Amino acid sequence: MSGAGDRGAPLVGPRKFRMLGLDLDGTLLTESFEIESTTADRLAAVMSRGVEIVLCSGRRFSSAVRYAHELELTTPIVVNNGTIVKDVASGRTLYAEYFSPENALCLLRMLKEMNLPAVVLADDSLEYDYCVDVTERGNEYHAEFVSLNREMAKVVDDLTRFRCETISEINVFHEYEMLLSAQRRIRDDMDGKVRSIIIRRHVRYRGCTLETAVPGTSKWGALLWIAQQRGIKPEEIVAIGDEANDIEMVREAGFGVAVANATDEVKAAADYVTKQPRNAGVDEAIDALFA
Repeated sequence: MSGAGDRGAPLVGPRKFRMLGLDLDGTLLTESFEIESTTADRLAAVMSRGVEIVLCSGRRFSSAVRYAHELELTTPIVVNNGTIVKDVASGRTLYAEYFSPENALCLLRMLKEMNLPAVVLADDSLEYDYCVDVTERGNEYHAEFVSLNREMAKVVDDLTRFRCETISEINVFHEYEMLLSAQRRIRDDMDGKVRSIIIRRHVRYRGCTLETAVPGTSKWGALLWIAQQRGIKPEEIVAIGDEANDIEMVREAGFGVAVANATDEVKAAADYVTKQPRNAGVDEAIDALFA
C-alpha cells in the first residue's frame, strides 16, 4: 500500500485497533453488490480477536441490513449517511439526527421551485423507507431510483404538505451541474441550516446525488457515537471508504484507508491507499492491519 495522507503513521506496528468501520458500495461489496467469501472469512477472523465491525452506509436500513446479517454482526449499523444508527436484530433506532419540520419544509419548497423532485428519507416506520410526491416530472434519474426501490416507497400528494418528525435526509437525483446549482442556492438561502454533499459516482444509479441532512451529521459522527458507547477511542478505529460521504471518517479515524477506486478527495484524506479496488482492497488492508 502507498501512503496518500500526511500523517505518516506506519501501516503495521504495535498499535491495537478495536473497531473497523466499513463503507458498503464501492468498498466492501463486489461490483455485483455481494460480499466475497474471502472477505467474510477475514472479517470473521478479525471479530474473533475482539474487534468490532461496523457497517457505515449511505443506504437505507432495509437495503443495508442484509449484509450485517450475512456477516453475523451484532454491532449497530450506520445508515442514511450517519444520520441514523440502528440495532441490527430489531431495527430499533439507537441514535438519530432529524431535520426540524421548519427546515425540512423550507428545503422542500426550495426544491419544488427548482423543479427538482425530492426523496425524503423518514424514520417513522418499518413499512417504508422514503417518501415521494411524484415519480416522474421529467427527471429520469429520480424515476429510476423510485422504480428500483418502489417496494419501500410511500407516495404522498405533495411533499411540502407532508408532516413528519423523523426526516433524516432529503435527497435529489440528477446531473452534476444541476445539483451543483441547487447546492449553491441551498447554501446561500438556508444559511448553514443544512449539510449537503454531492455524490458524483453512484455505483447503483445513473447520474449524481445531492444528499442533504442536519449540519454536523456524518458517518464518522455516528461511528464515533458507537465507539464511545463501547469505550473505544478514535485512535483505536480503522475506517475504509471510497466516496465523498466517507471522507470525514477516513480522515478522522485512528487509521484511514482509501480503496484504489476511491475518489481523489478520499485518497487525500487517507493514511494509505490500497493497490486493489473495492473488496480486494479491503482484504489487502485487513491482512496488513490485523495480521
